Amino acid sequence: VDSLRLDASLLACGLLTTGQKASMLGSKYRAILLRRHEADFLGKRCVYDNVWLPAFFGSYCRHIDLLHRAIDLGTCRTVVDVGANVGQFAWPLLRLFPQVEVHSFEPNPAAFALLERNAQGHPRWHVYPRGVSDRAEELTLYYVPGKSAQGSVYERFAQEGLPGEPRPVRVPVAPLTLADPTVDLLKIDVEGH
Repeated sequence: VDSLRLDASLLACGLLTTGQKASMLGSKYRAILLRRHEADFLGKRCVYDNVWLPAFFGSYCRHIDLLHRAIDLGTCRTVVDVGANVGQFAWPLLRLFPQVEVHSFEPNPAAFALLERNAQGHPRWHVYPRGVSDRAEELTLYYVPGKSAQGSVYERFAQEGLPGEPRPVRVPVAPLTLADPTVDLLKIDVEGH
């Protein structure tokens, strides 16, 4: 039922063509049924650790569509993506709005390795292996291996609704610094904050 709701979200996305929607649906079900850790996502091979992630690809496109309706993303130049995970927000944003430059921050080393692979070859996508905070320090991040999207500095949020034990890892966090401090859109997806 949840998967069908997510499909409806994809089908409601006004930024995608019918062909793109059909391709994403086919890729989604193929990847999930075959339990793959990579799938086609808007013309790019995306790697991830959670075999269910392709179910959500369409919802990210729909969220970008709704953002575009609220603020004209065609005028955005710089986007900061805090809690980027494997890039499932940044990639469709860059695909649909190629003028955007995205700075993605992901402290979880497991997720960052995948994010870095997904960003390869895209000159307007910059990835950073750290979190964003008001001061430079190291924090303990908890995540369930294979489900890195739900990592948090709060252990209970890292495991909520997931089987398995959270794994602690020390990660760097630091204040946000960019060569150009003008940010048109700040996206934050950080469990517990």
